[in-house]
Amino acid sequence: MWTFRRVETIILAVVVLAALGSLGYGLVVKSAKWVTTSGLLFDVAGLVQLKISGLFERVLDEFGNDEKYPYGPPSHITRMIIANPDTPMRTAFRDLAIFDTRTGFYLLIVGVALQLAGTWL
Repeated sequence: MWTFRRVETIILAVVVLAALGSLGYGLVVKSAKWVTTSGLLFDVAGLVQLKISGLFERVLDEFGNDEKYPYGPPSHITRMIIANPDTPMRTAFRDLAIFDTRTGFYLLIVGVALQLAGTWL
């Protein structure tokens, strides 16, 4: 049975191997495009590794600590979280753009894909 962590680990290995391969090829043929592609792939590998290592969860757990913050996060954080019922569209967009963790992941994937496309155009 495949677990999500196992799939992430395989993805990390494949991306690192692709990055190393493109770096090696780029250095041999002296191609800036392949070296740039390698750098972008290493960026993706770094983000996957940070996800696997749990860095993002540790950061989020800091403000969820009931012992350190028994009344919730500090007021400046709380003011960013509170939704305004008078502006449901703006609140929905803000919740999607800021608080949904999948949004950042998708933005990174789109950004890397666009950088790769721009490199090869």
